[in-house]
Amino acid sequence: MMKAICMVAVLLVFLVSACRAGDEDVKVAIHVQAHHADQTCENLPALEGCGDFVTTYSGCGDIDVFTVFFDFEGLRVTEWALDWPAEWGSGITTHCGLLSINDIIMPGDWISLAWGDCQPGPTKISAWTLLDANTPGRVDPIPRPVYGTLPPFLGILDCDFMEVDVICVFGAGVCGDFGDDPCGPSAAEPTTWGGIKNMFR
Repeated sequence: MMKAICMVAVLLVFLVSACRAGDEDVKVAIHVQAHHADQTCENLPALEGCGDFVTTYSGCGDIDVFTVFFDFEGLRVTEWALDWPAEWGSGITTHCGLLSINDIIMPGDWISLAWGDCQPGPTKISAWTLLDANTPGRVDPIPRPVYGTLPPFLGILDCDFMEVDVICVFGAGVCGDFGDDPCGPSAAEPTTWGGIKNMFR
């Protein structure tokens, strides 16, 4: 009897895993390049896959930091916060969304961007932030902090307005620091922000 219960438990775990495998595994990475004064939403970098991202940039000074969501089918909303060394000071964030809530100016600030129609995957540059990288350091996407009654969140709303958590985060290293490989496993354990959110429910 005990053996049969164990076999059923193993089968249930397998079935749950198989169902989960069909879900979107959305990721987010930071792409860095030298600042371009003529950067607009019409001439964004052509980032079609993880191999196109620059996450280790040796230059210092003014840089453009692009937040890129990838490995998704379609989205309507992206939401994240951004962290960088405090000694770099404030940043200026430009986005190409139709609507926005909040803004990224200081380390730890967050933004939520929405589009009127479904944005096809597999990649989406949500915004870029101009920073003065005057020392070696990293730029990392992080979850939006608690907002009113809403728990932390780092992810998207898909084209059916369903919330999808980012499972892997790839930060960038600048001015002598090293970034993560967006084509490899996440630098940290792949994180399900849903677990964090549930603590606030």
